[in-house]
Amino acid sequence: MQELKRVINYKKLILIAVIALVNIIFFLYANRPVTDEGILDSEKNIHARYLEEYSNSVNSVIDNADKLKKYSIFTKAGSFSYANILQTADDFRRVADVNVFEDEYKGVKNFTGYYYQYFFSMALMLIVIYDLFAQRDNGMWQLTYGSSKGRVILAIKQTGVIAAAAVLVHTIMYWTTFIAAMIQSGGFKDLANPIQNIDTFAKFTYPWSKIQYIMVLYVISLMCIMALALIIWSVFVLFRNRNLAMVVFLIFAAVEQFIYSHIDVHSIWNGLHYINIISIVNINATFSSYRNWGVGTFVFPVFSASLFVLIMITCVMTYIAINVFAVMKPYRNASLIARLTDRVSAGYQKLLFKFPDVVKEIHKLVFSNKCVWVIAAMFVVSAYVCSSGQYYYTDDNKHMDEEYILHGGADYTYFQDYLDELQKKYEAVEEEIAKYAGESYENVDPVMFMNLKQREQQIVKERKRAQEYSDKIEYIGHIKEDYGTQAWFISDRGYEVILGDKGLYRRIMITLALISGIMIISEGSERIEYKSGMILLERSSADGRKKIVRDKYIANIILTAALAVMIHGMELIWLRNIYGMPYLNAPIVSLTFMGNVLGNGAGSIGIIKSLILHASVGQFMVVRYMTELVCEFVIMLVMMKVGKSLGKRRYRV
Repeated sequence: MQELKRVINYKKLILIAVIALVNIIFFLYANRPVTDEGILDSEKNIHARYLEEYSNSVNSVIDNADKLKKYSIFTKAGSFSYANILQTADDFRRVADVNVFEDEYKGVKNFTGYYYQYFFSMALMLIVIYDLFAQRDNGMWQLTYGSSKGRVILAIKQTGVIAAAAVLVHTIMYWTTFIAAMIQSGGFKDLANPIQNIDTFAKFTYPWSKIQYIMVLYVISLMCIMALALIIWSVFVLFRNRNLAMVVFLIFAAVEQFIYSHIDVHSIWNGLHYINIISIVNINATFSSYRNWGVGTFVFPVFSASLFVLIMITCVMTYIAINVFAVMKPYRNASLIARLTDRVSAGYQKLLFKFPDVVKEIHKLVFSNKCVWVIAAMFVVSAYVCSSGQYYYTDDNKHMDEEYILHGGADYTYFQDYLDELQKKYEAVEEEIAKYAGESYENVDPVMFMNLKQREQQIVKERKRAQEYSDKIEYIGHIKEDYGTQAWFISDRGYEVILGDKGLYRRIMITLALISGIMIISEGSERIEYKSGMILLERSSADGRKKIVRDKYIANIILTAALAVMIHGMELIWLRNIYGMPYLNAPIVSLTFMGNVLGNGAGSIGIIKSLILHASVGQFMVVRYMTELVCEFVIMLVMMKVGKSLGKRRYRV
């Protein structure tokens, strides 16, 4: 119980809550609503066609299996091919009577197709295991090794702690994601309907309801998370240094990811694709599909084989780790690398001593409080959000944006002339076509008439494309008439992602990642002083109640500002490279989606309305980021107070 309390403390619970929140945001971002009517109609038609053809496809699999048995190449008794045909037919007969129909399926489909929750669970377990081996760094290893229960019994207790932590972590991550999926899709309805109502389960051969599948998937995924966590624990046991163990595991995970991505499921090496930690973590993809392995007449699902191999590897490695845990001694002669590392560390400390106290406080925040991992996670989340949220525009859209850049701005006479000329062309060709209306068939030149009709179609198509220019001119006139502000002729595309609704999920997730990191760092900056007992020394020093406190606040402000600048800077660089940022000096009201909010909601507030009407695009972006920075400073100050309060209460100082 003490081991469990040591590992799953209030700080870990806060971290789990933060990661669970980040995971939910990831899920909502990955499954953000589609607003394109064409895409929605296509998805609806595809799903309707799937429902219509499901019964026929299942019966087709059964019939094909029966037909294949008649061919000599498959009828050899004792062959795997023949046994697999029989097994396939038997498996699909289980769902032959399943009736599929239209219902609310997107919530469960989005949930089962989302696998990042399992990676978040494994990341949390990695942190738990890393902290579990802190005794190898703080000197407690010598004490536990010398005690009567410091070896085998402690190793067994740690496996139990890992199992309990895995249950807690995975349960929170799994069910919070499920709840978010259900709420996003409209509520907890239709869960008693067949799982086969979802097209991604066309090859699933168990007649289960959606909720049955969700419950079974929870149990299976929990087993996988526990098994992988015990394997990671075994790796940490085998290495004396926990940092080295962390590096080794991360390298192994990267190799597994490479193998998983580059080995096809139809390759002769496909076993490495399925018996792989990435495949195991993404267990739904294997569980919901249909594929068999076997030898002779023995046929078994790939999923069952993967799970069996995982359990066997886990048992073997856990057994080895427990025995190694019992015999590995805490003392050994320092190696050459260790001695060199100590010298480098000593030199680094001497160098750090020469810097101002504020720099030392920043160093303590980042490294001594182990917040470097938090900062790394912030950048990873932000980089992922930026790279995965890209919008793609058509060639016509790109061409139009080039025209905006070349001929747009405060003067839009080029586009007005273009629209006028296009209207004249249309009227001219319509006049030519009208001449043929009164002519007899014999007097009509069919070639010339067809050419005219083709020209008409081309002009109509061009007019439809140029409607955007016409709408923009109309919008500029509206802004001038209603608000007395001269808008510029610039494209909304790009800025819709940078500042508009199309980039809302990106901005929310990056802001949450930044705020979550600041909360963890700021709270820990005060609490660590109480935890380590350094607060007593600080209070006893001449400047302990003034200068040191001041340096702490300055260090937190500098670090918060630096993180905000770096993360938002990374975001802006990515946005500029993808979409460009032309006309930063143009009035922000030139963007249609900005002008449309005037007088509505937040756009009716005086200061916001004035900002939209008088600020440039660049100025608006500066104000927005400065406002976010002020909010982040406030959060930082609040969390420092929280950390101080928790430190006083917990450590009674």
